[in-house]
Amino acid sequence: MKADEPTLRKSFSDGHFVVTYDRRDSAVTGIDVFASWSPSLLKDSWKYDGDGMTEGSLGWTDDVETVSAAVPFVGEAKFLRINAVER
Repeated sequence: MKADEPTLRKSFSDGHFVVTYDRRDSAVTGIDVFASWSPSLLKDSWKYDGDGMTEGSLGWTDDVETVSAAVPFVGEAKFLRINAVER
């Protein structure tokens, strides 16, 4: 995430819970930032883009990308987290 503005923005859209955040270009930082979700918070239960969650770019401003992650707002409880992993 963008360290100088780590704000997560949440919303609801078309039956989905959506989190929007900013991340710096991983080619510059050496850190990959991405979302994942889990129905239970157990270690091996985390899923990624395309597996019950959609994550996509909303555009770039200089070296900062605005990203949204969305999960359906139906059925079981869901937990979202933003991961930051050094390459």
